[in-house]
Amino acid sequence: AAPALMRDDGDGTMTLWRWSSSGSSFSLEGDLFESGGWTMSRVGDRVAAGDVDGDGRDDVVATYQESDGSFSFRVWKGGVSHDRWYSSGPFNLDLV
Repeated sequence: AAPALMRDDGDGTMTLWRWSSSGSSFSLEGDLFESGGWTMSRVGDRVAAGDVDGDGRDDVVATYQESDGSFSFRVWKGGVSHDRWYSSGPFNLDLV
């Protein structure tokens, strides 16, 4: 899996970066996603990378505590935009 980093920007938003691999080094692909109102306090450390859609490219997945008490899996395919792949019923991720 290619390295990825989600950073809390300290203002209620986050930025996602992703690196690509040449097999012997990594290259930063830049600021791939800036969230707007998407906050890391609702994610905690629940972030992973891997090819979740089977296309041969790494994706980034985060579990997000929704304001209605449910959680969702958010997937960034190619790192640029994200989709909600799953929404639970009531479930507290206990991020405190």
